[in-house]
Amino acid sequence: SETEPFDYDTKHFSAKAVLSKPKPIEKPLLINAGSSDAGLDLSAKYCDFNFATTHTIEKTRAYVERAKGYARERYGRDMGVVNLVQVTCAETEKEARARHQ
Repeated sequence: SETEPFDYDTKHFSAKAVLSKPKPIEKPLLINAGSSDAGLDLSAKYCDFNFATTHTIEKTRAYVERAKGYARERYGRDMGVVNLVQVTCAETEKEARARHQ
């Protein structure tokens, strides 16, 4: 996994100034979608990210604080949160809200 171009020369194949991409990953990212106490605990202990489905900015903010808090306070580690975002478009906000229902 070189970071600079390199030459590769063997009996059957040669290449000059090549790059190897994509780079191999150190370990796969683990994502869990649990939002119960047990699900968040699993995410906090073992996962890189917790997947959330919240429907308002306020609920999202509270969920992210709760999820990250589990990881930090219980296991001394950082964990990211990925949130589903749904956008409903219409001519007016009222129509968009009605369509969303």
